[in-house]
Amino acid sequence: MIWGALSWDYKSPLVFLEKLPERKGICSKAYLQQVLQPIIFPLFDDLGPEYIFMEDGSKVYKGHAKLPRLQHNIRGFNWPPSSPDLNPIEKV
Repeated sequence: MIWGALSWDYKSPLVFLEKLPERKGICSKAYLQQVLQPIIFPLFDDLGPEYIFMEDGSKVYKGHAKLPRLQHNIRGFNWPPSSPDLNPIEKV
């Protein structure tokens, strides 16, 4: 799985997520360790609470990743799964 983020004046590095040794594929714990903790949490600490973090409906973004996101006051909203026409990064 490859992860990336963009905004009006920001472009994140691409992250090639690696599965954890005890898992069959990418899980929310890997997403937390490889994306949220090193990239998103520091970014939103600088940006502040007025920004919204948009994710698609993948199961990877739930589970172990959901509570730490809420603890860092990162707002989001329910995004419909499988909707590439509504997802701006799909155009990139």
